[in-house]
Amino acid sequence: MQVDTAEIHGVSNAVARQKAGKRTLKTLTSLDQRTTAARRAAALVATFAGELGGQLTDVQRVAVQNAAALVAIAEDAQTRRLAGDNSVSLDEVVRASSAARRAINDLHIRAPAERDYMPLRERWAEEADDEAADGAGELAHESDPVAATQPLAETGDESTASTESTDESLNAGEDAA
Repeated sequence: MQVDTAEIHGVSNAVARQKAGKRTLKTLTSLDQRTTAARRAAALVATFAGELGGQLTDVQRVAVQNAAALVAIAEDAQTRRLAGDNSVSLDEVVRASSAARRAINDLHIRAPAERDYMPLRERWAEEADDEAADGAGELAHESDPVAATQPLAETGDESTASTESTDESLNAGEDAA
């Protein structure tokens, strides 16, 4: 027969459980925000909720809180390890980071549409070409009184027509030779 230690000391199991206190589940919302980790997790919850549109279903709220907690834990583990705390192993850092990444991926937050990448030099060259083209068109438009009464887009067509007639005269010269 197995003897319970609580009975040896004259305390029943029910009384021992009462003395230990009632166990309650803790959530991120029940934290009092005095710790840096709790504040970071709350900020992440707000960020993730905002990315998902603000109004969350219960399932989304749980997923957001889970992701926020895991990111806060992963950041803490990384920071401790980088600060020289060898009690946090590299394996723990990698596992925490992977769990956080998976939790964020489960939220299905899409990145904003990426802009077309153009190196700065190319963009400056393109802007200079645009400005030069605008400036040249405006100068030709101002010097020609007939063109001044027509929109700029139409004067561009006339310059195209003049190059086409030049091309035709060159082709005619080649045919004669």
